[in-house]
Amino acid sequence: MKHLGNASVMDLLLKVIACEDAPDGAGTLEWLCSTGLIPSLVEKFDKSLSTEVHENAAQALVDIIIVSMNSASSPLIAQLESEDTVKVLYHHVLSSGLSSSLLQSLSVIIELLRRHVKDHHDDMAKLEELPALIRITVDNLGPLNALLTKRPNPTTDAETVFVLESSVGKIVPLGFERLKIVELISALFMTNYQCIDQELMKMNVLATCLELFFAYPRNNFLHAVVESIVQGILEGENEELKVALIKDANLLQRIVDASKNNEEECAKPRGIRRGYMGHITSISQSLLSVATVTPSIEKLLAEHQEWNNYAKGALTATRERENQSLGGYLPADYSGENVNEFEDDYEDDDGDFNIGEYENRDEYSPEENDFRLDPDDDSDDDDDDDEEEVVVQSELQDDEDEEPETWTEKTIEEQPAASAATTETPASASSSEEVTAAATTEEK
Repeated sequence: MKHLGNASVMDLLLKVIACEDAPDGAGTLEWLCSTGLIPSLVEKFDKSLSTEVHENAAQALVDIIIVSMNSASSPLIAQLESEDTVKVLYHHVLSSGLSSSLLQSLSVIIELLRRHVKDHHDDMAKLEELPALIRITVDNLGPLNALLTKRPNPTTDAETVFVLESSVGKIVPLGFERLKIVELISALFMTNYQCIDQELMKMNVLATCLELFFAYPRNNFLHAVVESIVQGILEGENEELKVALIKDANLLQRIVDASKNNEEECAKPRGIRRGYMGHITSISQSLLSVATVTPSIEKLLAEHQEWNNYAKGALTATRERENQSLGGYLPADYSGENVNEFEDDYEDDDGDFNIGEYENRDEYSPEENDFRLDPDDDSDDDDDDDEEEVVVQSELQDDEDEEPETWTEKTIEEQPAASAATTETPASASSSEEVTAAATTEEK
């Protein structure tokens, strides 16, 4: 524990934990519990210790949770989810504000909450009956929500706010700590308890998450987490929560305003599309789908005129554009019946195949594809007629038995300077174009 800042020591610890699965390793986890392993790791989140120690302690605890994911009776997990241990974790979360202690402690709590995810909505359980981990998390939602709503102001807090210079201008980052709080809220929603939904609606947590979503148009990590919350609510069984998402969190008006702002931004010179627009389109499509089976949601959508204008205008245009095939066609459009459609471009009005100057296919000869490295040229000397031409055999020739002609080197005899000047080089009065043509002929 004293050397947990060293990653190799953390690896050693995980190897010791894995001994439980060895033939002679039974009882290893009970022995580790007796040594106080879990409390020792949790104490490493103290704000007086370094960031490296916080990270290694969190990684060790997360790995313990993952290794024990399929175990319902792990003594280490039972100790980690005990009321005393969870209270210590939240003490480190809230003792020093947005810090490494908060970030790494929440990473462990989120991993624990994922063990309690339920597929079906539970509207019977009461808050006091839930496990200590969930109860204490709900008790601390107020201060966590306050950390989200108190965003840094670059004007009034210029000395303490970090401003990021980017290609789209100056950006005040959200920060990993706030992102981790939103991930905690998402994990809490996924536990699917009616009593928890009530607490989240009471604290107006949904409005806070949506406000952050639109306040940071370049943070796609945040957008993905908030969209998962919204989609989970829309696909869930709690209709009251869906109504609260639209009415109390003002989802429809936020989408409409964001779409207008994006259009205004894109209309500017070098305007850049907002990073959340793809997520908005996905959420909007889910709203329309839910409305078809949920009368209360259909009524809310129908009463919002600006939403209807957006759905019929910008949203419809976006969906039509995104449904178009990239490249102009789908692979299915080119089935076996029309694989030769490209020939239509080479057929004349009578349906005859037309290649260049040929009127029909019969006048076309594959042998005419042969090309010559030294074609006849009227401007060449008559002496060149006696030299053998070099011909490349066409691959289209039908006669397989005929041997292709071999390459023959062409001998170029040096001519006296005066003769070369007479036969090859034009007179000094010749134009520059003639000089260039002669030089090209000599190279050939």
